[in-house]
Amino acid sequence: AAVCIFICKFPSLIMGTTIPRTSASYAYSNLFSPKFGAFYIGVSTIARVTMAFFGFSFATYFCSLINVNPTVVGVTIITIVFVMNLFGIKNAAKMQTILLVALSTFVIFGLPKVDFASITRPEVMFPHGANGIVDAMSLVIFAISGGFTLLEYAGSMDKPQRILPKAIFWSTLVAAF
Repeated sequence: AAVCIFICKFPSLIMGTTIPRTSASYAYSNLFSPKFGAFYIGVSTIARVTMAFFGFSFATYFCSLINVNPTVVGVTIITIVFVMNLFGIKNAAKMQTILLVALSTFVIFGLPKVDFASITRPEVMFPHGANGIVDAMSLVIFAISGGFTLLEYAGSMDKPQRILPKAIFWSTLVAAF
């Protein structure tokens, strides 16, 4: 999934580093044509509704550790992220660091419980066919493509040509694994 995201988003990365803009997607589409800018706003509004998948994904992982209501967990995490973004990018960056530590902890404690032998046996890994992996990939794409959101802030960064490719590469790689 990470390779597909890189291939699809590579032109955006080139634009974001050569012509950095705040609200980059809107700015680029509006440069092409004001009608495309308006179309982008409509599509973007619909896409923001899909942010609920982030809360759902987090709730799924969290509820596998602790037996709580996944709806409450998902709504709570989305609300926390929304409120943190209201307080500016520096606070959002601090929260991102906290979430990275939490995710790393989840991986460190979960890795010893992985049954690597089942990966090599398709009848164990896919007992009901490949539909499950396809469904999982559709959720993972949201997490993996999150690093490309940094392009929207390129106009407010110092040296985006240096920072963005590294930040997007590493955040996508970490999210993919």
